[in-house]
Amino acid sequence: DAVIPVYLHRGKPVRFKFGPDLETEKLHKNAQTIIDKKGSGITITNTSTDAEIRKGLSARDMHKEEQGGISGLPITQKALEASHRLYDYIGDEIPIHRIGGIMNVRDVWDALTYGGATTVDVYTAFVRQETSSPNFAFYILRDLAKAMKTEGMSSMSDFRELRGKRVPFPKI
Repeated sequence: DAVIPVYLHRGKPVRFKFGPDLETEKLHKNAQTIIDKKGSGITITNTSTDAEIRKGLSARDMHKEEQGGISGLPITQKALEASHRLYDYIGDEIPIHRIGGIMNVRDVWDALTYGGATTVDVYTAFVRQETSSPNFAFYILRDLAKAMKTEGMSSMSDFRELRGKRVPFPKI
């Protein structure tokens, strides 16, 4: 808690990152401090150290023995729920940058709608050979554009009215 004001005192844009394991009360308290001190945004989530997630993985799952926090597919839902809890509390007061568990265009869609994110970041799905391809980013952007067109959306700002809502990914 004491670290947030120290970073913000420097006068430069600062975005803080919170993990998906943070209790709701602590998440809200930290978010409120960032808002009160004029932080420039929050990045949510990243890796999870939740033992229950690791326990639920099959013995052959590559994430089972991963050192440190778990990333990628196993945290998709937990990361989405953490992002939604944050958006539900702060609304559009400051931008939410969603990371963690974004594996495909449906995850991007969910992050921008139910998760309340203004931006998203894909890492694990992009770098892991099992989930990536040479045209990975192209396919995500192409399919997101198709979905937006299907919904009558003309720009990314059209997501603003959908933030925090469960909006099914359209058939494309």
